[in-house]
Amino acid sequence: MFNTNSFFLNRFQSYFQAPRRRRFQTNRFNKPERLDNNRGEQYGQEANEFESRAQTSFNSRLNGEARFEGDSTQWAKVGRRQPSAAKSWSRSFRSIGLDRDPIGFKSTGNTDFMRSGKASKTLGQGFEKANRQEQRAPFKSNVLMHSKSNGIETEPEGGVFPELSRGIIDNRVAWRQESSNGITQAAIGRNNRQTNLIRREHYFDRNLNLGSVFGLQRIFDASGDASKKEVFEDGALEISYNKNYLNSLKNIYAPQFNHWGGISFNLPGSVSATVSATKSSTGEVVDLGSTTLNLDQSSFYVNLKDQLEASDSLLDRRSTWNIDVDIDANYVNGLNINLEDFNENITMIDALDVGSGYRGDVTANTFTYLDYNGGFFGNSFDTGRIYRGRGGTDTLVLDGINKNDLLEFNGSSVNQLGQSEAGGAALGEQAFYGGTVFDVLNLNNGDELYLQGIETISCEDGDIRVRANMSDSTKEQWNLQAMDVSGAWRFNRGSSDVVMVSLDSGIGDIAGNADDIDDEIDHVVNKTSKYTDTRAAFRDHGHHSMSIMGARHDGQGIAGIAPGSQMWAYQVWEPGFHGAIEDAKADRESHERLVFQNGANFGGEGLWGPRGNTRSITEEQMMESLAETEDYGFFSVAAGNNWSRDGVSTQNLAHFQTDFGNIASVGAVQFTATDEIDNITNVTGTQIAGYSNQGDDLTLSAPTDSRAVNGNGDITDFGGTSCANPNLAGVAALVWSENTCLSGSDVRDLLTHSAMDLGAAGRDDAFGHGMVNAEAAVRRSHALAENYELASFYTNDQFLA
Repeated sequence: MFNTNSFFLNRFQSYFQAPRRRRFQTNRFNKPERLDNNRGEQYGQEANEFESRAQTSFNSRLNGEARFEGDSTQWAKVGRRQPSAAKSWSRSFRSIGLDRDPIGFKSTGNTDFMRSGKASKTLGQGFEKANRQEQRAPFKSNVLMHSKSNGIETEPEGGVFPELSRGIIDNRVAWRQESSNGITQAAIGRNNRQTNLIRREHYFDRNLNLGSVFGLQRIFDASGDASKKEVFEDGALEISYNKNYLNSLKNIYAPQFNHWGGISFNLPGSVSATVSATKSSTGEVVDLGSTTLNLDQSSFYVNLKDQLEASDSLLDRRSTWNIDVDIDANYVNGLNINLEDFNENITMIDALDVGSGYRGDVTANTFTYLDYNGGFFGNSFDTGRIYRGRGGTDTLVLDGINKNDLLEFNGSSVNQLGQSEAGGAALGEQAFYGGTVFDVLNLNNGDELYLQGIETISCEDGDIRVRANMSDSTKEQWNLQAMDVSGAWRFNRGSSDVVMVSLDSGIGDIAGNADDIDDEIDHVVNKTSKYTDTRAAFRDHGHHSMSIMGARHDGQGIAGIAPGSQMWAYQVWEPGFHGAIEDAKADRESHERLVFQNGANFGGEGLWGPRGNTRSITEEQMMESLAETEDYGFFSVAAGNNWSRDGVSTQNLAHFQTDFGNIASVGAVQFTATDEIDNITNVTGTQIAGYSNQGDDLTLSAPTDSRAVNGNGDITDFGGTSCANPNLAGVAALVWSENTCLSGSDVRDLLTHSAMDLGAAGRDDAFGHGMVNAEAAVRRSHALAENYELASFYTNDQFLA
């Protein structure tokens, strides 16, 4: 007989996808009522917080015994330090936001399922496998089982209790029992909008953990995707280390300084890591540099951009590299002591991503995936693809692939598609690559597909919708499709931390209308008196602009771009440009970011003051006011409708784009024709509007002729650069809602360098940097918010969009 069961833990994913390994040793108890007294010790590296995303693998070593003994065994993930006592599952669950009573495992010596404690009766469907009715009851509201056919798989039929499907886990706890009596799988999950953020899975098998014999696995792909040892070319590595262990060694080896009078102390020092790579096929050695380790962290990144070539030959786009890590302690007296050396192999992949088969444009595009595994190409041709759909309703066709050939989407089963707050695909575990983040589709054949701007995945047996929910009226708004706004909505639909400030005609005074504000934008705060011009085109100008930016998503009328953000309305002629901006600056809370939309002017140059005294504010005062907004303000300004080819308007704020990094002048893009894709209006061609001012001071472009609402609720097409600038402003609000740590200049950088190139290649005077792309800009913003260090390997003018 033996007294202990030992488990070794591999954590394949932490919040930053760092590998972790721990050893758990748990005492076996023969009586289930003693399970709550179960304790253990943890060895190895420090644990991350429970809030971290994690997938773990436990491989049992049973000290010579071929099976578990006793009635049941209970264990738990333990705390953050090492060694530390294990905690019961009930307490562990609460620490990650769940409240569950203890559960138990089926023992090998007994065919019955034994419980370790009373199970919660609020968790879901019943457990149907217990041999005795009295044992079935405690789990009836606790466990969800399913089979290939009718929802219940019995041991005689399948030889195994069903493994957990992340798509059906909901608020349930599930596990699997092999007919050989080895506990093979257990899991806990939660039905959450972002399921992956609070999911823990534990896989049990009876194989010896070879990693514990031959060394820790510590070098992984930093992207966080499912293929931990495969890295796309120009990606990054994450290398883990035991910070406590290294810090201890550094102190142990520190040279001592002895001063007269008996005073002595250890000389200070630091710990550094030097990394190199050797290509297995050629012996080529590449120096990947050195870095000083932060001993408050447990891993560091290595940027592989322009470093390691993946292709071995034309038909072999994969190569093996051995990564060698040398960790040294470095002291101020020049002494260097080696603390640790290790090396592991990784596979570099040159993912297919070039050409129209992988990169889309402003129109609706269809991409076709082909399986190159086997056949003429062999198994080493390529297992990676990068698809960037850009604007329009884009479809990825998986040739010869059925839905059951899809392994995971963003770390979850394809059943999770449609489970995000916005509808469509949950964000899940986005892959960090190229300075931004991608959706990740893993196929059963081993291929891994990175996706941006893809609205539909088409399999042989049906389609899967990725895009966010859209009402029928929203599907008619061509501007949203062209700018890929529905893709950005999967991340956010605006934030109360962001205020869209309309420097326009404000709220028009409509005869017979008590409110003068349509319900679609009834969350707007009017900061000035109402505009009394009776001409509808002038009276409704500001209301139209604000509806494009922030109309509610209520299935009625139109859908604004960022309805979750605040809106302030200024009839700009009353306080003047300077007065309105200063008022907004004074009213903002310290955490708020201001997106200014400017489509109106006084009809002359240098008129920055209030009505009746427009020249009371000098150019220097105006520029000083604008300069103060750089950290928290962004301006989207109409380029003007003067048919100029010599520059943007000088009668509003547009020309200041040359002086300030947080001001963008916006040209107007028209569609030349449209088509219906999945009942969604898509453009088949675009052009710059002839009236739209052009020049070297044009920043970028956005759609015009967009549906807008006036104060009476009437829907019309709103035109001119007056329409283009609120389109850009709404997208800017989404970008800032995703990451309020950005400055106003950062927002403009993200918008310009993620824009879709139109007209002549590169920036041109007609379109500027191109037409704004909401999803690409928001993805970059998200990457910088989630992991600034990793995303910053690519600058704002380098990231993949």
